[in-house]
Amino acid sequence: GLVGSMSMSMNNPQGSAALRRVASALLDTTLSQRGDLLALKDGASGVYLYVNDAMAAWIGRSAHEVVGCTDANLFDADLARILRSADVAAMSHGEPLNAEHKFEHRGQRYDFGATRLLVGDEAGARDLCVIWHNLSSERQKEQQLRLALEQLEQNQRSLEQMRREMQANPLPDSVTGLYTKPHFDDQLKREI
Repeated sequence: GLVGSMSMSMNNPQGSAALRRVASALLDTTLSQRGDLLALKDGASGVYLYVNDAMAAWIGRSAHEVVGCTDANLFDADLARILRSADVAAMSHGEPLNAEHKFEHRGQRYDFGATRLLVGDEAGARDLCVIWHNLSSERQKEQQLRLALEQLEQNQRSLEQMRREMQANPLPDSVTGLYTKPHFDDQLKREI
């Protein structure tokens, strides 16, 4: 099956390279369809080794211009420091690490979920794979849903208030156009 083929491929250098290409293409395609950003960084230095087209576009440079740079070369000092700290934490954690980042970039506010995964190779190199998922549109939709729910609740309270007022002060009969006895009783109570 597939698992057996993958195991054999991993032991064969040519198969291993082919499997990496397939996995890379599959990951890139999946992330692109979701609009997610992907970066591979050198774990020790934080230098970008690879970024997908979406990540490069978000940074505002071509992928070729981003590769070889660090966060300090691409972002303001505060953001670069925050990102590097998160990278270092993920490197020391050793397992996939999820975090949320809220920051401003190129004049726009962003809310990202980031998953950092330490990857190593046979030679002992430790790189960091970072997948960024933009939560801004999801948060905006959540806010719109909250506002719509609040509006519905307000409308429901208003309708309930109107219903109570209608019961307390009935209108004339719709068929005859005459007021009903409760209306006259209420008027009489007010006059007395």
